[in-house]
Order: sequence, then C-alpha cells, then structure tokens
Amino acid sequence: MSVYTHLSHDQIENFLKPYSLGALISYKGISSGVENSNYFVSLKNPAGKECEYVLTIFEHLNADDLPFYVQLTSYLYQQGCVVPCAIADKSGAQIKMLANKPALIVPKAEGGHCERPSLIQCEKIGAALADVHLAGKDFQPLVKNPRGLLWLQQSASYLRAFLNEREAGLLSKTLQTLDVFFAAKPALPRGIIHADLFRDNVLFANGEVSALIDFYNACFDDWLYDVAITANDWCSTEDGGLDVKRTEALLKHYQAVRPFTDEEEACWSAYLLMAACRFWVSRLLDWHHPDKGAANKTGQDKESLHPVTMKDPSEFERIVVDRLVRFTGA
Repeated sequence: MSVYTHLSHDQIENFLKPYSLGALISYKGISSGVENSNYFVSLKNPAGKECEYVLTIFEHLNADDLPFYVQLTSYLYQQGCVVPCAIADKSGAQIKMLANKPALIVPKAEGGHCERPSLIQCEKIGAALADVHLAGKDFQPLVKNPRGLLWLQQSASYLRAFLNEREAGLLSKTLQTLDVFFAAKPALPRGIIHADLFRDNVLFANGEVSALIDFYNACFDDWLYDVAITANDWCSTEDGGLDVKRTEALLKHYQAVRPFTDEEEACWSAYLLMAACRFWVSRLLDWHHPDKGAANKTGQDKESLHPVTMKDPSEFERIVVDRLVRFTGA
C-alpha cells in the first residue's frame, strides 16, 4: 500500500473548492505509487459530465521544490508532449496545501501500464522520450542532477556497513570503473531528462503512448543517461541481460527523432552501467535505511516506519553485473 496520507471526503471537498472542476463524486487511493500519496478523484463538472483526475500529495518534496517540476510539465504539455500538467485553481495557483503537505491535481490520462513491453511499445517509448528531450531543450530554469557520480560515491560509503562481501565488491568495482570513465568523458548533448522513465511512469491507450508521468526526478543532464535509464527497465531480461530486439527497437525509434552523436555511441555501454548502478544504490539505500533495520529486528512493518515502497535491490544488482561485463569486457 502506498497511500501514506489518508484523506477524508471533507478534506478533498475543501481542497477542490478553489477550483472550477465540479462536485466530488468519489475518490480512491492508488496503491502503485512509491514515494507520494495518490488518489483517483471523480467529479461531476458544471455541465453534468463525470470527469476523473489524479490528486497527488507529496510526502518528501516541499512546496519550494515543486515549482520546477510543475513549470516543466506545463512547458512540455504546451510543446505538444503527452505529459499531464497540474490544473490551476481560480487564482492561477497550481500547487496547493492539503493535510499540511503540498499537493496538486491533474487530469487522469487514459490507458494503463505495460508489464511486459512488446517491440512496438519499446519503439513508441523510444520516440516519445526523444520528443521530450527535444521539446525541453530550451526550458529554463535548469536543475542539476542530484544523483550523479558524487552521490553514488557518498552513498556507497554509507552503505558499506550494510552490504555483504559480494555486494560490496561489486559496488566498489563498478564505482572505480565509472570514476575512470567520467574522468575522461567527452562532452555529450544535454538537456532536461525524465531520469525515471520506468514502465510504471508510462501509460498506453489504443497502442499509443497516452501519458508520460512522474517527472519528480527530472533534471539537467546528458540525454544519453536518460535513454540508458529507460532501456535498463524496458529492455532487461529476468537474469539482468539486455533483450537485443527490444533494445534495438527502442534505440532505432529514439534515433529516428534524435540521432546519437559518435561520442554518444561510444559512451552507450558506460551509461547503461551508470544508470544501472544509480537505481541499484537507490534501492539499497531504501532497503538498508536505519529505520528499516530497526523494523527488521522488532518485526514491525517496514513501510510503517518510512514512507517509501521498497523494491528488491537484487533485480538491479543482476543488471549491474551484466552492464559491468558489457562495458569492461571482463
């Protein structure tokens, strides 16, 4: 369950008063979120039509952090990308407070997530990602990626006490490899990246991408990094390898919109490793958080102590192992 802030009918009704969206019919918590609380909200608009929205309460980001993400999604929407953006109330405000936390409401997009991506879905997501990169190339302001190599190194230092010998050795070897690569890395095309375009952040309807959601990790970085993050989720096999056909489909249709430079081609394997390590470390941090350690000892529910839905780090450990071999050849 990933609804951490539980709301009453009256709370949601009061939240909606400054909008012109209509009367509250029903609401339901969404269990698939990871860090935020989300609700499906059904309203009857002034014309009598029932419309659906997604109400998000932010559990970690504060109100000062949100304007960048709200401005970005609004900008991408205006550029024609399939990106839902926050609705403004009667005063023009898109970010509001609910249960003493920042919140916003967006139209509910049609469609659903894909569990096992097909070749066609990989083609579609490759093209959609390239569209976002080009659409956001002139967006301001720019927010630096907070989870780059330095963050990985600092996180590894913290994690050292929690990892077994195999995990510690793999993380150490991976970071040493990445450190050497980034010390001599060429300049690559850069811009706004989604930085978390996993399958659960994409909706498909009638065979097309209907929405790219959850831009709350978006930042300014190399576009190639974003492609690698996406490929690692959409194209990985259960043993951590890369499905050749799905990867080729994603890359071919991405590059039909924005071709790689020669430097990007040369850096592809390194960025697959970097992207894999970033999410492996994120999951290790969630898994080994001190509060979770305490929960393990007392038998308490882990999620009740820390509002983050944990995902098994072993999935990305397998991916890191594969990507390290691809990059180093050993």
